Amino acid sequence: MRTAARSSRIIWGPRSRIGVADVRLAGVASAGGEWKAYARFLGESGRLILLSRESVLFDGRVESVDGKRVMLRTNGGREVVLKVPGAE
Repeated sequence: MRTAARSSRIIWGPRSRIGVADVRLAGVASAGGEWKAYARFLGESGRLILLSRESVLFDGRVESVDGKRVMLRTNGGREVVLKVPGAE
């Protein structure tokens, strides 16, 4: 079981200190169900956050995740689209 190693690399819990502008998309994945996004964020090299639809950030939330993009919305209503590297 690799729980300790996994938890040190991926942040699974609250993202209350990560802002929409800090998110840098690394990739997306789906195992036949809901899409999940893996992203880096400013201030933490080598660590990823796991994002899914309705994940809450410091100043916004995740609107949707699919195979081509992740759509975020700030609390002020601004939409931010992060394209998956290599997707058209």
